[in-house]
Amino acid sequence: MRPRSAAAFASASPACPPSTIRGDVTVVRCYLLSLACALAAPLATGCGRATPPATGVDPAAGIFAADPAATQEIQEEISRAVNDAGVRYLPLQYKFNENLLSILDQVESFLSGKAVGPAPRFLAGEGKRPGLDEREEADHFRETIRRWEAQTGKNLRDAIAPLKAEVAARKPDAPPTHPEFQERFSAAFDDFIKIEVEEMRERRNRAIHDQVRPLLEKYRATHPDLVRHFQGVLDTPPYQLSPSAAQATGGGRPVELRAGPGPSP
Repeated sequence: MRPRSAAAFASASPACPPSTIRGDVTVVRCYLLSLACALAAPLATGCGRATPPATGVDPAAGIFAADPAATQEIQEEISRAVNDAGVRYLPLQYKFNENLLSILDQVESFLSGKAVGPAPRFLAGEGKRPGLDEREEADHFRETIRRWEAQTGKNLRDAIAPLKAEVAARKPDAPPTHPEFQERFSAAFDDFIKIEVEEMRERRNRAIHDQVRPLLEKYRATHPDLVRHFQGVLDTPPYQLSPSAAQATGGGRPVELRAGPGPSP
């Protein structure tokens, strides 16, 4: 029974060496470190990188200095949005492949209408950490399953059934490890795990953009270059919207930083 975690498939921020990734909390901290460096770049050097030789005045420095209060307000709101979404939108966690199989079995039974009773909850948060509400959790699993079936040509119930029967048929005195089962499970569901992580990341990024958008709109007419800079931060990895979400919300537009005042984008 090989320990697994969906977070292992999440893309780590460049601010963190791969050896430092030890779970979702660390990943979130790395995202925040990367964000802090991106937001502060026009004002300071550092963030784990060597200071480049001076090549002239950074055009963004003037934009930031023109209104420090507005700059700080936007910086703080982006940081708050990333933190809020980073602890809420975490990918599915489980200990062993058998646990994930049980989760998928319950989720598929509920979404297909075969199961009665309340919806199974696996992404509701833990302790003081908030998670998804019941409707969004169901939407997340529904979309993940849709993408997985479209990509693989498989049917989720058909993939679950033989593995579930194999686990049920194990004898009490069977060996504690089942390498052949693990290989069959990985062949069936490794793509599912990757898709689930990606779909959750998209939800996280939509939440970040939705939270920050009203403040950017507040300053868009009066501080177009400032808004353009911070929109650029949000429109690059790891915070960018998917193409469809960007088109629907107006985010993800090409960023063109200008040194001086300009027309509203």
